[in-house]
Order: sequence, then structure tokens, then C-alpha cells
Amino acid sequence: MRHCKVKYDWRSFYSSAEFDRACLEYDRAPIKAAKPSVIQEAVGAVYISRLERSKSTALCLFDKTRLKQTELLDEVPLRSSFDTELRLPLWFWNLTGRIQWFLNHPRQAESRRLTERRAKKLVGKVCVAGEDCVLVTHGFYMHTLIKEFQKGGFQTKQQRAHYQNGQGITLWLPTPREGQA
Repeated sequence: MRHCKVKYDWRSFYSSAEFDRACLEYDRAPIKAAKPSVIQEAVGAVYISRLERSKSTALCLFDKTRLKQTELLDEVPLRSSFDTELRLPLWFWNLTGRIQWFLNHPRQAESRRLTERRAKKLVGKVCVAGEDCVLVTHGFYMHTLIKEFQKGGFQTKQQRAHYQNGQGITLWLPTPREGQA
């Protein structure tokens, strides 16, 4: 599932340094009040990222004794695509930074290859644990993570290009009978 909405107001235009600072501020910002309701489903561990918004979301929804923090669920870091004092639109910085990520450009803190490796490692960890679990993660990273689960044979009925805050997606391994259908 994606973390709850964050209390942060993005501006429309940033210089490169301002954008980089805003990304760090967003990573430290608290979530908007989520409706607390401890979910008592038969779920094993609840894996969370190292970012506070993931932990805060999980604490609102699940028993804290189930939480397991891992860097494997962290959001893909984003920074400006080049240095400039010129103020450019927020959408420009987001788009060009993600294009650089996709092309494995060294300006970004993590390349697509590294993100895919991290997701594959997490999928392996979850499969070895062999229990139902919840992963509380981040919007951009969810795309890579879900693809890695699907490469591992997991299925889902939900096909989304954009995951809303607080939205979950269910993945499962089909039984041999389901796989034949």
C-alpha cells in the first residue's frame, strides 16, 4: 500500500537548489491525520520503509509489534536534473529527474537498475518468509515493486498507473489450479 497523504505544500516553481531542498523537506514531513483503526486481519509482518510517512501510516492501521523496517521499501530518491538558479516548474523537475532515473543517469542518487535490484531483493525476502504480509511503501517505487512481484509469478486484479495515498493493491501467488484456468 502507498503511505497516507503528506502534510506538505509544493510550490509551482523552483530553482534546482530549492527543488532539492523541497524534496528533503517532503521526506521529513508528517502525514495528514489518518483515521486510526488497527487492522486485525490474519496478516504476518507489516514491512515499512525508513521514511517517517511509511511508519506513521502503518502505526495508524496496524499493531506496532508487527512492524519491520527495511530500506528495501524506501522511495526512489529524486533530485534536480541539473544545477540552475532559474526557477522552473515543479512538473519539469519531476519529469526530468525521473527520465534521468529511467536512463540510469549518475545525477540521480539511485538508478533504475539499482531500484529494480532492490525490489527483486525485497520480493525474495517476502517469498522466503512465506507468510501473508503488508508492505507500506511509496508511489513511484510501487511501479517497480509490483513489476518485480509479477515477474515472480504474483498476480493482481488491480491495474493502476497512479496509486493514490492510502491505496493498497493485493498480490497473490496463484495455486496450481488457478494457474491452469
